[in-house]
Parts: sequence; C-alpha cells; structure tokens
Amino acid sequence: MESEAGLKTALVERLLRSAWKRLAEHDDAEGDDSSADDDDAVLVDGAKVKIQPDAVRLSAELLRLFVLSALRRAQEEAMIDGSLEVEPRHVEQILALLLLDF
Repeated sequence: MESEAGLKTALVERLLRSAWKRLAEHDDAEGDDSSADDDDAVLVDGAKVKIQPDAVRLSAELLRLFVLSALRRAQEEAMIDGSLEVEPRHVEQILALLLLDF
C-alpha cells in the first residue's frame, strides 16, 4: 500500500533497475560484451532480473524511513546549534551514525 508521503514504487523500481544496469555495464567493461540498451531489461550473470512487487514496496518503505530519520536527526542537530534551518553541516554531523543504524 503506497502512502501519499511515501516514495512511489515506480520510482524505486527505476532506481533499482538503473543501479543494476550500471553495475552490469561496469562488469561488461571489464568483460567482453555490452548489454542491450533496453531500460527495463537488466541482465545479471546472463539472466534477466525480475523485481517482485513486495520487494519494491519494502525498498520504498526502507528509503522513506531512512530519509525521515535523516531529517529528524538533522533537525535535532540544528536545534542543538540554535539554528532555525537545517544546513549541510547538520547532515554531516549525523551521517556516520545514521549509516551505521541502517
């Protein structure tokens, strides 16, 4: 179930396919053949990758939680600094622990 505030599953699926395609192109650059230019056809080890709808929904939820957690933690850092706006330095301060938590 896709919420209004959540990421669209179509976007998450495109992001996953794009990442896999770049990985396959990187592997092909080290190997011999290059794959077809079809955006939806992603080959990994010679097999077309299929993404289950549940996997896309769970990935979208994980990304949503990651972004919300980053926002909340950066806001807390801004409040500690007495700043009214979240600045890049606030995100930098919380980034290491955020990545460890996820």
